[in-house]
Amino acid sequence: SRHGLLTHPAFMALMARPQESNPISRGLFLLRDVLCVHVDPPPQGVAIPALPPIADGVSTRERLEMHASTPACAGCHGMIDPAGFVFEAFDEVGRFRTMDHGVPVDTSGTFDLGTDVDGPFGTGEELLAKLGDSQTVRACFSQHYLDFALSHPVPDPADTCSLQTVTQGFGESGDLKQLVVAIATSDSFRLRLAEGVGP
Repeated sequence: SRHGLLTHPAFMALMARPQESNPISRGLFLLRDVLCVHVDPPPQGVAIPALPPIADGVSTRERLEMHASTPACAGCHGMIDPAGFVFEAFDEVGRFRTMDHGVPVDTSGTFDLGTDVDGPFGTGEELLAKLGDSQTVRACFSQHYLDFALSHPVPDPADTCSLQTVTQGFGESGDLKQLVVAIATSDSFRLRLAEGVGP
């Protein structure tokens, strides 16, 4: 039931709280770092209500759904929570589980993000398998890789052509070696200025 790095126990533990899983942190990571979906931070000056307390017979998902029922929270959580529920089959230390506080784990959900993984999914495992074939995931991975290689975020207009070339090549092949070669031979990488040197 594990799919690569995303469900590795160490990663699941990193994105959890000491006594419980944390669908919010896990969901934000999936959205921002795997799908490159922009998620705004909570509005300034808005008091975020605490989650209901941990209790037997109430799953983490149910507690979060109670929290998200507050009108001030519903907008953002409608996008974040389904991405986090994908990982609810893994507890706070990354162990696989089918029960959470005496309640069967529910990892189903629906994405409506404007990506190629949109739509309903019956289980988190189903969605994770879909990510492996996603062009959105490949494009996001390409962007992060190029960000790292250039030591700055790609949105610089001068890097637009390089990003398109790198993303298209990796999207078609899924070959990591080709991605590295495409970045190393791109104008943005070959012609970049030395650190501390400005135009």
